[in-house]
Parts: sequence; C-alpha cells; structure tokens
Amino acid sequence: MRYVRWLSLPLWLAGLYLALLWVPDIRALGVSYRIFYIHLGVAWTALLALTGNFALSLAALLSKGRQAALDRFAQASAEVGLLMTTATLASGMLWARVAWGAYWTWDPRLTTTAIMWFLYAGYLLLRQAIDDSGRRRVYSAVYALIVFIDVPIVYLSVRWWQSIHPVVFTESGMTITGQMLFAVIVFFFATLVLALDLISLRVTQEGLRQALDERRAERFERLGY
Repeated sequence: MRYVRWLSLPLWLAGLYLALLWVPDIRALGVSYRIFYIHLGVAWTALLALTGNFALSLAALLSKGRQAALDRFAQASAEVGLLMTTATLASGMLWARVAWGAYWTWDPRLTTTAIMWFLYAGYLLLRQAIDDSGRRRVYSAVYALIVFIDVPIVYLSVRWWQSIHPVVFTESGMTITGQMLFAVIVFFFATLVLALDLISLRVTQEGLRQALDERRAERFERLGY
C-alpha cells in the first residue's frame, strides 16, 4: 500500500483546491456549501468501509485457514468506517446549522446514520470485551452480519421516508453536474485512498500485535507461568 499512501496527499490537495477555491458558491448557502464536498466524500467512504467489514466478516466465517487475516481486515474496515461516520456526522451538523438553522434534526438520514455509529462502536467494544481470539472472531463476525442491515437503510432512508436531506442519486440520474460533480469525484477518491491506507496500517499493526502476544504466551509457557 506504499503507492496508495503517496497518492493520498496529492488527491487531498487537489480535492481541497477544487472544493474551496475552484467550484463557485451557491447563492442560497454561500461559502458554507463547500463543506458538502467533504461531507459527501467521507459519507460514501464510510458506507463502503462498513460494507467491506460485512464482506470480510462473512468471508472469515466461511473461510478455513485464513480466519485470522480476514478478521484483521474486518476489524480495520470497521474502525475506519466508524472514523468516517464520525466525520460524516460532524461535517453534516456544521452544514445543517447553516442550511437548516440547527445542528441536529431527527431527519431519517441523520437518525439512521447516528444509529449506525452506535452499532459499529458496539462492534469494536465487543471485540475488546472478548479475550479468546477464536470466540472473538466468531462473535464479532456474526454481530457484523446482523448490524450491517443499517448500512443500506442509511442509503435508502431519504427514499423510504420524508426527508429534508439532499438527494444526490435519483431515478433520473445525479442531481449534481459539471464542476460540482468533478470536485465531488476527486474528493471522494482522495478520501477512499486515505481510508485504504489507514486500513492497511491498522492491519499491519494488528498483525504485529498478535505475533507479539503469541511470542509472549510461548515464553511464559516455557517459563512455566
């Protein structure tokens, strides 16, 4: 993932330039609308990372011989997905204060996203609460398969219920075009590359930690502890 890391910085710089300087203001919201590009990028990345957690958790349950490696990737995907969900909620609240006059409303999209945050925070807490690695892999994978149901609900919430949240994808196509669409795509890929880099780093860290724990356990066993 070394090349991904080097790609992340120029993409972010390009995305920030496009969002903050290149794209024109929207008359109704002015400069505050520029947070939309950051908000959309982290929101899409959060949904993709948590979808990855679902797929990797399922693969870990079905796989024979690669459970530990797949479990590490699933954990890292959940951690990065939760981080991006936090950024989504924070940027959304800042934008909502200007657009709607309040930091928070119980809009379906906001509410389901907040629920998603708590569900995946619970996933990480569950992993911390179980010491046995085998049980931890199984229990966390099953939990991940169950709570994933909220991820498509977040995406579809603006279609299923009455919502004031803007819709980007409609039946007739995307609601943004031209310069706005280009800035959105660049910033999304910048955020996605950053997420992949963070997942790679966390997988490496967890692999080293587990190897160290195994060596420590073997040493204690030899010493008779």
